[in-house]
Amino acid sequence: MRSWSNHVFTFKRNGYNTQELGSKSNGYRQGNNLTVYSTPTPYREGKNMDEKTISVPMEADENGLFGRECPSCGMYFKIKPVTDLTTTQGICPYCGYTDILGDFLTQDRRAYLESVAVRQVLGPMFRDLADDLNRMGTPSSGFIQLKISATVPDFPIQYYQEKILETDVTCDTCGSVFAIYGVFSNCPICGKLNARVIYDKSLDASHGKLALSGDDTIAEHVRADLIKDALIGTVSAFDALGKALRKKHIVIPADPNNLFQNLLKLDQVLATLTGKHISQYLTPADSDFLFLMFQVRRIYEHNAGVVDSDFVKKQPAYAYLLGRKYPLKKDDVSTFIVLMRQLGDAIYSEFEK
Repeated sequence: MRSWSNHVFTFKRNGYNTQELGSKSNGYRQGNNLTVYSTPTPYREGKNMDEKTISVPMEADENGLFGRECPSCGMYFKIKPVTDLTTTQGICPYCGYTDILGDFLTQDRRAYLESVAVRQVLGPMFRDLADDLNRMGTPSSGFIQLKISATVPDFPIQYYQEKILETDVTCDTCGSVFAIYGVFSNCPICGKLNARVIYDKSLDASHGKLALSGDDTIAEHVRADLIKDALIGTVSAFDALGKALRKKHIVIPADPNNLFQNLLKLDQVLATLTGKHISQYLTPADSDFLFLMFQVRRIYEHNAGVVDSDFVKKQPAYAYLLGRKYPLKKDDVSTFIVLMRQLGDAIYSEFEK
């Protein structure tokens, strides 16, 4: 079922104001085809047209989302209306600009609203004027006849269609549903970063690859690649989470660029900023395991899984594997994903309190 929202236009002598309706008490119902019209009174001489208020219904896309446009950066996003929030504030998911939600109108929606409002207000006025002029042109019995013919101008509706975006997100803080270009953004209602939601989805995908690697009907080398891809994908997701946090929280240093791929450096940064080491977010044993698996990820991504001297320098216990391929196990990668989810959530919570 389609969703509708409503905009109220108040026409005045020097322009108009617009207000978006968004609660049950003022004419909005999510998920219902509710249309609210205030039919304009036809213009006649003596009528006061200094102010006129009408309501224009707005239809959502097939997912119940309405298009928005940031008044500051001009970027487009979509959001599903909610009725359980008292705030009318909107936040740009890209640049963080904050204003009343009604000011995040897209240009296409504004043109549609104006065209509907003009048709409802000016249409009746011009029809009344045309009727009056046509009556003035009625033939009389005098020597001079005045014939006037008037037609009503067309006021076309400027229809529009919502754009298709790349990522649908449900905020894990306030529950708002929205869609954006790219992947990471702030929630347009509560302002919290959506990076943890995307991170969890990425780790779910890694778990899916591990599950698929257990299919005996798949060739052995393909199953091995799935395990490797799950390991590499988990680290990549963690790195993306870190970059999203760093973009929003400038207190996290920009150097090195691959900070969230370098656990030793990240451990030092976290200790400086939060007073906690990675071992304090997990356990010392789990922390040691993550340090090992990050080195395993490095050699599988850059050295075909063969243990090199740098690996041995950081993990001396594996010196006996120098020059040989590290035996990557499915269960180890599964444990790695679980621990990385815990670490990612802990770091996210530190900066997105």
